[in-house]
Formats: sequence, C-alpha cells, structure tokens
Amino acid sequence: MPTGPDDPAVWAEQWETVKSSAAAAGRDPGALVGALYATVTVAENAEIGEERIMDFPRAYHGPVAEEIRRGEACCGGSVEGLGPWLQGFVDVGVRQIVPRFAGDHEAQMDAVARFRRARGW
Repeated sequence: MPTGPDDPAVWAEQWETVKSSAAAAGRDPGALVGALYATVTVAENAEIGEERIMDFPRAYHGPVAEEIRRGEACCGGSVEGLGPWLQGFVDVGVRQIVPRFAGDHEAQMDAVARFRRARGW
C-alpha cells in the first residue's frame, strides 16, 4: 500500500513499482489490491479541514510536522471536496481506502459513510 503525497499520479507511479517488484519476485501482480491510507476530515471548508489534519502532527512531531504532512495523503474540507480527491485515487487503481480521521471520529465515520453510499461505493 503506497503512501505519499496528495497526488493520485504519484500514487499510481508507486503502485506500478509495487506491482513490478511483485512480478520480479515471482508473484502475480494481478493478485495485489491497491489501497490508500489517508488522513481525512470532513469540515466546513478546506482551511478548517487542513487545520484539523495538522493538529495531531503538530502536537506529536512538533517542528517537523509540515515535512511529515507533505509525505502523507491527506484531505480536509467539505464532502464535496473530498469526493473528487478520493475518486482521483480510485481512477488510478485504489480499491480499498483506509481512512485515518482527524477530529471527531464518530462524526467523520458518519459523514464518510453517507458519502460512500451517495457515490455507490
């Protein structure tokens, strides 16, 4: 499961590396399942969402939080903004999404569940 920047194209490149490595090791790359581990939060807008996402790494990692954030897939904001971002990853091969919620976990799970149902996922 590659992790990385908020860019589906980068994830796709990393996924190709994973599949190539599997093939080189004699494994069937078609048996692998593309997954995305991402920090997400549904908020009133992207600015509030990004602040919520950064609260934990700032408290835990201190001065290197921004650098760590650049190396992780994260999206915060409205459900309408989250949808196209996640769809971009689905479009390049993600078949399982593992969300790490920033903020109220129950409210985040409810919002993402409504989002999934609306998209037919």
